[in-house]
Amino acid sequence: GSNSVLKSMNRKYTRDEFVNKVNLIRQFFPDAGITTDIIVGFPTETEKDFLDTLEVVKLSQFSDLHAFTYSPRKGTVAYKMKDLDGNVKKQRLIRLLEEKEKCKLAFVEQSLSKTLTFLPEEYKDGYTEGYSENYIRCYVKGKVKKELTKVKVISKFNQGALCQINRGE
Repeated sequence: GSNSVLKSMNRKYTRDEFVNKVNLIRQFFPDAGITTDIIVGFPTETEKDFLDTLEVVKLSQFSDLHAFTYSPRKGTVAYKMKDLDGNVKKQRLIRLLEEKEKCKLAFVEQSLSKTLTFLPEEYKDGYTEGYSENYIRCYVKGKVKKELTKVKVISKFNQGALCQINRGE
């Protein structure tokens, strides 16, 4: 989310280009589940750079994201750079994961009462769990056959949404 860090990482795009691509997807597919991977604590990352990343997360309204702290890799330019303090990286990761949870909740909330296609994966603790076509973790009470199934989103639940089979579709 920071142009200076993206440049240090030898990425060939800018923050604005990235956000514009996300907005373009949303323009044509408003219910798209968009996820990303984010590395926090790159050696050149300042607090301002990190805040820029948090802002991109908020602007992009990701349905989920995977976050990692930077770790040196031999053979990369960054390997020779001075690593950030481990506590700084850890605190930034915690802050990013808090923002991730807000984004996931907002994405589920905008899906309330919508009908989604659900792919059941496993039965556990009285619920069939799987994912919708837009990457919402769905929980349906009882056992559901492992086939694409239409479900209606009822509420936020565990790490996703409580759904019920939509028999009307």
